[in-house]
Amino acid sequence: MSKKHRNKININKNKSLKKALRKNLILSLFKHKKIITTNSNVKKIKGKIDKLINLFKKNTLYGKRRISSFLGKKSYLKLVEDVANKSSSINCGYIKIIKYKNRRGDNAKISLLMFTFS
Repeated sequence: MSKKHRNKININKNKSLKKALRKNLILSLFKHKKIITTNSNVKKIKGKIDKLINLFKKNTLYGKRRISSFLGKKSYLKLVEDVANKSSSINCGYIKIIKYKNRRGDNAKISLLMFTFS
């Protein structure tokens, strides 16, 4: 008879893979203005998006350099600029989370993440 606590499958990701996933989710949100992903990913990128937009709205060289170093290319800075200009009247709460449905294969909860002003 086998022990039940040793039969679970554990799928780990490296820290670098998690960071790349979050970065790509944030970039695709800035490009397409809405994305569909799991609830856990939404919770992890929500705060980072607010911080990036607030950093750009301060309009300092430090903020722009920090954003471009996070996103990777200076061309992505234009995407953040478009979003920050549209949200000039809003202080916080730039994104809206809508509970979407459960994924068919593993029944993971899926959410729609979009900007409030688009």
